[in-house]
Amino acid sequence: MALPEVEESTAYGAPALKVRGKLLACVPTHRSAEPGSLVVRVGFEDRAELLSAAPDVYYVTDHYLNTPPCWFACPVYHPMSCETCSAWLTSL
Repeated sequence: MALPEVEESTAYGAPALKVRGKLLACVPTHRSAEPGSLVVRVGFEDRAELLSAAPDVYYVTDHYLNTPPCWFACPVYHPMSCETCSAWLTSL
């Protein structure tokens, strides 16, 4: 899927997607992240909505709790997280 202005890059040595040089999503490198997760940049309200709607899919660790930009993590193997991330990315 090609998204305007999205480029493949790295963040902290891990694969990442950036928009105009700003981090959009990446493979988390912090030890608090669950294996097989993806960290995605969203607003605080969007994150709260996702966490509330599917707490068994999405999670946030203390490391990412208060960091701007707001981050949440999701297992990339879960169909709901893939659908939500795809829908959100195409709405940019």
